Amino acid sequence: MQFGICSLSIVPVYESPDEASDMVIQLLYGEVFKVLESRKHWSRIRSHLDQSEGWIRNTQLQKIGEAEYRELADAIADGCAADLISHITTEEGLLLPVPLGASVAGARLLSHQHEGDIFPSQMKKEDMVQTALMFLNSP
Repeated sequence: MQFGICSLSIVPVYESPDEASDMVIQLLYGEVFKVLESRKHWSRIRSHLDQSEGWIRNTQLQKIGEAEYRELADAIADGCAADLISHITTEEGLLLPVPLGASVAGARLLSHQHEGDIFPSQMKKEDMVQTALMFLNSP
């Protein structure tokens, strides 16, 4: 079995291998997944977080080994971006925006560097309430 990590800000996951099909979920930077099937231009994946399955374009697929997958799957709550928008600096020096909640624990694996705050793995109740209030009245 093959494994992957989302190395882009957001990657759409489609119901079928066609961009005109319905989008089932979006992967955020740092999310890991299993590759269930590979075709010429598309791969069917299963997200680790919610076990959702769908298709992503192979140009958006960054493969990792099973050991890295297991390590990042176990550390999913560690190192989530705490800023509404923070940035990853790629190996080439490009800035990649990452949204709030993106898992930046795998940035080193991708030779990336995260620039921004991260949520602690254990939050106090007051901090959780403050974070929730940021989303008040948002769609």
